[in-house]
Amino acid sequence: MNDNSEKIEERINDLKSTGLNLKLEAHKNFFKHLDRINDRLFTLNLSVLAGVIAIFRDRLYTWEIIHIFLILINLCLYGFVEYLFIDLYIKEYHNGVNVKSEKYFLKIKLLTEILTFTTIIIILYFIFKILFDK
Repeated sequence: MNDNSEKIEERINDLKSTGLNLKLEAHKNFFKHLDRINDRLFTLNLSVLAGVIAIFRDRLYTWEIIHIFLILINLCLYGFVEYLFIDLYIKEYHNGVNVKSEKYFLKIKLLTEILTFTTIIIILYFIFKILFDK
């Protein structure tokens, strides 16, 4: 009986460690993919900035200057998100994944969602200006 309960307890511990490893692996993969998305959006913002300056360089009115300013703010915020990611990586490397890092990560995720939304708005405005501005 005692040998059977030891095997069961050992199996439970194995399952717990496997579950923890799966959670950590999923956490790392989510970080990696979110970081890639941020890199792509950063590059897209740079491309739109170059396009705005190239296309509207002869007639930079107030709206185009505001558009450029919004793109620059977005780029600065993407840099800030990268800084937060690096800070989170360092904290998780030293302390492991815990509740504080999860909350910190959720804040980064929210900021990334806001930046994605503003990037979409900037791109739509850019396309609108190209199609309908004469």
